[in-house]
Amino acid sequence: MSTDVLDTGRTGARVQLSPRFPDASLGFLRWLREATAAGRHPVWSGSVGADVEIELLYHLVPPQSLNHPGDAARWRDAFRPGLCHYRKGLGFLTVYDARSGSAVREVVDHPDELAVFELYRDPCQLPERGRPLYDAVARLARRRLLLPMGRWGLILPYRATRVSIPLRFI
Repeated sequence: MSTDVLDTGRTGARVQLSPRFPDASLGFLRWLREATAAGRHPVWSGSVGADVEIELLYHLVPPQSLNHPGDAARWRDAFRPGLCHYRKGLGFLTVYDARSGSAVREVVDHPDELAVFELYRDPCQLPERGRPLYDAVARLARRRLLLPMGRWGLILPYRATRVSIPLRFI
């Protein structure tokens, strides 16, 4: 397990997650999602705006501290590797999501939803009503798999590339 220190260019800089700064917020969350997927545990701290549903982020490596200490403690208590991820099959994805406390496994096989998963792996502008992919984006946001922030969005689950085998099976 490696530990990264977030290089923000300044000592003591903190990350601010807020719809007021969607490009920076979602860019950081993308970086954190990929670090989590790779098994790295970056050291970071910051603040989360009241309009960000923090429970959606519990599958990502938690911060050392937040503007509300209770939020950071709940995040650390809830986090565990593999909490919300997907695996890619031929023409479908299997999504595993246990952020709410009970595990849900679902198959995503609608072509538009598959396109959204690919497109929104990086922060991307949300489509306007009536535009292509609007309905797929809305469905994935309702299922808490896509985080809309301002006019931007990001897919939350990370792609699992390693198979975890519990020690009792070895």
